[in-house]
Formats: sequence, structure tokens, C-alpha cells
Amino acid sequence: MGYFALLMIFLAPIIQVILSTLKLKAKINLHLGIIALLAFVLGIILSISAFSLLCSQIQWKKNEIHCVTGEAGVMMCGFFITVACTPLIAIVFAAISYYRNKKRQTTSYPYQNY
Repeated sequence: MGYFALLMIFLAPIIQVILSTLKLKAKINLHLGIIALLAFVLGIILSISAFSLLCSQIQWKKNEIHCVTGEAGVMMCGFFITVACTPLIAIVFAAISYYRNKKRQTTSYPYQNY
């Protein structure tokens, strides 16, 4: 279960890259901002879910204290990955989309100045 929790914190950026690639190939009709927002919200939800999943593996006994620092670290790492990667991926794919559209506009009318 620990590996699944680690996979969960990386799932949102992976989904964002896949959806953004599909958007650039014109296979889906979602705006890149919506894809980034979806990945951001999904990253937060999956980080909290990974924390819950890891905490559910602890055998709780009466009058016993358990340290959940590792589980909290996984959740904070998931938050950091989401906050760092989501805007970065969105900016990269927006730049690719911008330059593709600019290239299409300049090559579609080569004799525009006449």
C-alpha cells in the first residue's frame, strides 16, 4: 500500500501531462487552464488521500501513541509536487501551444504583404 500512496502523489502531474498532450494533438477540447486547475485540485485531493491511506495502515491500540511524521511528510511532499509542477507544466504546454499557433498563422498566409 505504501507504493500506491507514493504513486498517488505523482498521479496529478502525470494526468496533466497526458491531458495537455491530448489537447495539443486536438484529441480533446479542454482549455489548458482547465486542465491545470483540474490537476491542481486532483493533486491536493490525492495527497490527502495518500495520507489517509498510509494512516489507515497503522495498527491503532488503546492508550498507544504513534508517530505519523512520515505520513505527514508524504502529504506535504504531494502538496509541494502539485504546487511546483502544475504551473510549470501549464506554462510549458501554453508556450508550446502559443508557438504552434503562431507558426500556423505565419505559414498559412505567406504572401500577406502584397
